Amino acid sequence: MDQLVIQTTTPSAGRHVVTLRGELDLHVGDELWVQLDELIQNGVVVVLDTAAVTFLDSIGLRVLLQARGAAAQCDSAFRLASPSASVVQVLNAAGVLDLSAVFPDTETALAPADPRPDLAALVHRPRCEGLIQARRGIRRGDGTEPQAGGQRRGWDAVTTMSTGGAEPVRAGQPDPECTRPLPATVVPRWCGLLLLVLGLLTLPWIAGLAVVLPSSERSAHYDVSWAGFDLLLCVLLLRTGWDALKRNEQSELTAAMAGTMLVVDAWFDVLSAPDTGKFLIALAMAVCVELPLAGLCLWICGRVDTERRRRETLLRTALSRAALLRTQRLGTPLRRLDAYRARRAK
Repeated sequence: MDQLVIQTTTPSAGRHVVTLRGELDLHVGDELWVQLDELIQNGVVVVLDTAAVTFLDSIGLRVLLQARGAAAQCDSAFRLASPSASVVQVLNAAGVLDLSAVFPDTETALAPADPRPDLAALVHRPRCEGLIQARRGIRRGDGTEPQAGGQRRGWDAVTTMSTGGAEPVRAGQPDPECTRPLPATVVPRWCGLLLLVLGLLTLPWIAGLAVVLPSSERSAHYDVSWAGFDLLLCVLLLRTGWDALKRNEQSELTAAMAGTMLVVDAWFDVLSAPDTGKFLIALAMAVCVELPLAGLCLWICGRVDTERRRRETLLRTALSRAALLRTQRLGTPLRRLDAYRARRAK
């Protein structure tokens, strides 16, 4: 882990440059916010140089959004300069890249220039490219009429691109972002194909085992194998209970693992019983203890997964509405400014 290094310089009065090097995560988020809060005052410009930031998590993103909000309240400017690929990726994924004052370098961020930077120099994605083309259409003065072929230009196109090319999500409607497939970089396609092929090949293997294997067999290290299995199950139950008490989202994973192992435990206890008495005891344990406990663990897993998806939907809805509201508020002033520049250019 690269420890975050924070360096603050003041090139001129009322202009501060904060340079970050390393990983911006929950361990240093509060420290960075304290320094930014001290710098953000009335009428100042604070530039955050993130060229050397190698990692940015949700806590770091929250600090950036808090600094931007604090700067807006006290009539100052908070700008990002030369963001690294990690920072751009997080801002773009959160849907706030188009709303942030992002500049390619520190000198440009400190200059009193047009506050709308050229995002095409920072990120190469179709969504941002469409946004840049739409804004350039406004600056040429032809920003309201649609082109032939149905493609919108001007500020209507900016509104569409700022919300990701779709209408904002309304209350009570499912968020289309939650149903989109994962990017190809998360799970490669060959992994899915390999697992499907292996699953199909397992079917004849199971049929062969059912015919070839004997109905009974002596097993070596029988005591050690079951003691180790139960020890692992005990650890998972303890960890699931602790995460449930602390209301941690990690309980989803441990609960799924514990529930699966309880079902496996019940299956082998019942089928490996050597006589009728032990069979009835194993069956009673499975019906009264192991299977209900497995159902409880899987219920916890489902509840946590539902809550996580609900929070993701609310976050995407809020970001979509904020992007649309920001675009609508800036639409009229920017059109007037671009029309004035077009008349001056003529």
